[in-house]
Amino acid sequence: MFNEVLAILAEYWYLVLISLAVIVAFVVLIVKKSKKSAREKQTEVKENREVRYSSDHTPFDGDGEEKATFTKGDIVLKRGVTLIAGSNGDIKAGKYTVLTSIDGVEAFNVRINGFVREVEHNATVILADGDTICPVSHTIVLR
Repeated sequence: MFNEVLAILAEYWYLVLISLAVIVAFVVLIVKKSKKSAREKQTEVKENREVRYSSDHTPFDGDGEEKATFTKGDIVLKRGVTLIAGSNGDIKAGKYTVLTSIDGVEAFNVRINGFVREVEHNATVILADGDTICPVSHTIVLR
């Protein structure tokens, strides 16, 4: 009986090897996902395709201090890059909250429709069809 099982395994050794490889890969994937999930619960930051999203949408912490967060749906504007709002533009027209990408910065310069003005962290900006926005001093986040 035992010799018959060994004969069958010897004949189909490649299937046994592939099955073991699939089982090991599945176990590794489960362990990796559980570690990632535990890390996300601890830090309240979710990772998706190399982008880190905060589950906290407030731009201020409990002490009233400013904080930089990045949540799903945010638009990151790099310094010197101009975006056009509207149906044919880069971003949708509408109301946006402008946030700094650097903790501790209270105000920063933004060029809106060609005019540079100082904008405070958590300020509201309304962009109509055809309006342009360009960060002048450093990277900003539109929420």
